[in-house]
Amino acid sequence: MTEDKITGTLVFTVFTAVLSSFQFGYDIGVINAPQEIIISHYRHVLGVPLDDRKATNNYAINRTDSLPSVTPPADLILTPWGEEETVTSVGVVTMLWSLSVSSFAVGGMVASFFGGWLGDKLGR
Repeated sequence: MTEDKITGTLVFTVFTAVLSSFQFGYDIGVINAPQEIIISHYRHVLGVPLDDRKATNNYAINRTDSLPSVTPPADLILTPWGEEETVTSVGVVTMLWSLSVSSFAVGGMVASFFGGWLGDKLGR
């Protein structure tokens, strides 16, 4: 009978597999870091108004002095957003953000199919 033992190759293989999954999870977390910037860009491009909580300034809220008042121009016509339009637009922004995040995983899957072939053709 052969004795089962832990070889250097086995340790290296397990270590590589564990760290590879950690790296993939970290990359998924990193894609969420610029979430507010990307959502703001989508809102700007689509013309969706910002949420009230995003439009407030913490420094202005916590102040004790009064804020200066600004008189709007006389020819300014305010057209409030309809509630339906805002809800629909926010849903579109959420959908676009979800597609942006999921494209990372789909791109990784597609690239994994061609990585070996591309490495053989160009890298070796």
